[in-house]
Amino acid sequence: MSNRLPVGYRFYWDDHCKLCNSLKRLGVALDWSKRVAFLPLLSDPADVDLGHITFEERMASSHLVDPQGRVYSRGEGILKLASLLPLTAPFVFLFRLLPKHQVIADKLYGLVSSHRGVPYGGSCKVDFSESAEQ
Repeated sequence: MSNRLPVGYRFYWDDHCKLCNSLKRLGVALDWSKRVAFLPLLSDPADVDLGHITFEERMASSHLVDPQGRVYSRGEGILKLASLLPLTAPFVFLFRLLPKHQVIADKLYGLVSSHRGVPYGGSCKVDFSESAEQ
């Protein structure tokens, strides 16, 4: 395993999920300055950046890691990513003015992530039901 990490921000997503892949492609298209490296959750850099969290926690959310190594997950990770993209940054600024914006962001993230396979006919390959039963 290589411990070399891409420079700058690193966004980790589930590359086995069609919805996640679609949203990743949108993020890449909106990252006009190429500030973010988009990497799969199951990659060598993810092992380095996210090695301190359990496999279940890693796969249950996307994660943004900043250049200092801080990890932002779930709704906060998506907000942080969107704040780096020129087209979505103004919307994030306005969204953060809302009271309890973090709670709202996490609830929205939870709603989408719990149904991420639905729009694509259950395409998400990550299934934690088996690991929860063991």
